Amino acid sequence: MRLIFIITAFLLWGIHPAIAQFGVKDTVKIKEVKIYNSPQIVTPESAFKSLEVDSLELSEKSSGNLADVLNEHSTIFVKSYGSNGLSSVSFRGTSAAHTMLLWNDIPINSSMNGQVDFSLIPLAFFDGVEIDFGGASLDKNAGSLGGSINLKNEVDYSNRLSISAQQRIASFGNSGTSFIVKGGREKLQVHLRSFYKFGENNYSYVNKGKEGFPEEELENAATQQTGVMGELFYLLSKRSEVSAQFSSLISKREIPSIMLINNNRETQNDYSNRFSLGYIFNSDFWQLSIKSSLFGDQLDYENQLLQTQTSTAFRGVKNVATFVFQPSTKHSFKSKLHYDYDVAENKAYPQDEELSRKAFYLNYSYSPSSRVILSLINRVEVVSNQPALILPAFGISYQLFEESNWLLRLNASKNAKYPNLNDLYWQPGGNEDLKVERSNGLELGIVNSELKLSKSAQFDVNANLFYLNIQDYILWEPSAFGYWRSRNIEEVESKGGELNIGMYLNWGKLKSRTIAQYGYTSSVNKQVKQVNDASVNKQLIYVPAHSFNFRSSFEWKTWSLIYQMNYNAERYTTTDNSDYLPFYTLHNLQFQKQLTVRKQRLVIMAEINNVFNSNYQAIQWRPMPGRNYGITINYQLLK
Repeated sequence: MRLIFIITAFLLWGIHPAIAQFGVKDTVKIKEVKIYNSPQIVTPESAFKSLEVDSLELSEKSSGNLADVLNEHSTIFVKSYGSNGLSSVSFRGTSAAHTMLLWNDIPINSSMNGQVDFSLIPLAFFDGVEIDFGGASLDKNAGSLGGSINLKNEVDYSNRLSISAQQRIASFGNSGTSFIVKGGREKLQVHLRSFYKFGENNYSYVNKGKEGFPEEELENAATQQTGVMGELFYLLSKRSEVSAQFSSLISKREIPSIMLINNNRETQNDYSNRFSLGYIFNSDFWQLSIKSSLFGDQLDYENQLLQTQTSTAFRGVKNVATFVFQPSTKHSFKSKLHYDYDVAENKAYPQDEELSRKAFYLNYSYSPSSRVILSLINRVEVVSNQPALILPAFGISYQLFEESNWLLRLNASKNAKYPNLNDLYWQPGGNEDLKVERSNGLELGIVNSELKLSKSAQFDVNANLFYLNIQDYILWEPSAFGYWRSRNIEEVESKGGELNIGMYLNWGKLKSRTIAQYGYTSSVNKQVKQVNDASVNKQLIYVPAHSFNFRSSFEWKTWSLIYQMNYNAERYTTTDNSDYLPFYTLHNLQFQKQLTVRKQRLVIMAEINNVFNSNYQAIQWRPMPGRNYGITINYQLLK
């Protein structure tokens, strides 16, 4: 118990005074632990929508980034500035700032713009991806009005040694290398991960912004990324574990100009360092988890044509303590304490700005019968001594038939997001009078995770309807003074539906897996505070009404064929919906050959992306690559 007290005191209170002196750089990493003998917890997750990306898909693309995986495996809209360019993600008609990214339950969004560049998150640094929609995100944090994404790291104490090395070479001068080593004994495990990526990204495109639509080559688009991460896990006993982790990322890239102007010769360098500690203790009826992360991010930007240079940085500490108690099979309690402290340095602010966050989370789940789970949730959040936010949620899941896996779920939730630092203090354009964004959400869903049609055929179905009302939605728009300014819109209403269907066939040596995902989103500006505003009852910009993702794989002996299709409907680029980007459909093919010798495996993958050479833009005047090719060699050793 003395050890528990020391670790708790250090993680939750001892680091705060040293933060202002911790100067490091940009992004994040943390880890979650798997431990034995943990109690079987009755949780509310069955009443809320949550999906996981296949861990095998992550391991086979460890030299890639998170943006690519989300684009291929979900209907979440990814806004990309080009191949390996800046990428942001949005759920259910909300903005990128309403999407929270966490690493083992620790949020890693920038406190300045509230976002994350998903192209900077390497797949080599984590083992799993969990996607929470709507009210499910309250379990991790407040402010994720659309949803959240949690990256997970895991440990296997039975592993003696495993090595994974991957090399990828692709079109437009792109290449990627990753190397992962995991090993140890029954009580000690060490993980080392590294990656390196480089790309010229000098692809040709049709410039629709110039007369005659000439074919041009993208200039000033090279990228270079490198990173290392080390993890250490140690079992103090069969019930307790301590862990430590350090990661460092460096990204250097050129930013190509939009189609309408000449090369500005812009560059952006991102740096990130993070150190984290963790502790877990399990008993037969309860579990205690403590995590703390010390981080520093830095971004350097230069425009050679305008002869301007800027440098921004934020650093801080994030802590979360989780306690789970299950006194019986019918009752479960889960509570969390959060404390975060950030310091941001930005010349566009009048001064360095501090941001603190304290939060308490409580979840009670009750199962009156084997077919029903009721969940009551409340999160209380205080940011920088502002009035406390009280964010309740309620969920119910009901098994429709006693002998089936059909599950009906209903949930309602409140959420809120404080303005980020740029919204408040950026000069010019920031607005210190901004109100908190508040949302009310409702979701109805039906799911069957194991619908067996025969011994060789299985389906799963996940269908959801959602409604989201956001008051005082924050929007940046041009002002009469010639610069952009942040303001609160009166009301935004987002509603729609999502359908996920999976089909799995096993005919001996031939296996097939097909997943289809469709999303419909109507995200409309319902009320405004300015008269004659043409954006009333119009779809928000860059929110496709329809999105569809289809992926099918066929495996025969050691050969595999994978087909993937992604569709996004037109996206409006003006608030009055007078201009839009047309829909686009992408088709990708991948061929795999697997060779296995004892405990060694070699996988050779050849891919064709954008098979039909579609000419499209995800963001206006930012061309995306046409047909391109890649080959990947993945070597694995397991002892």
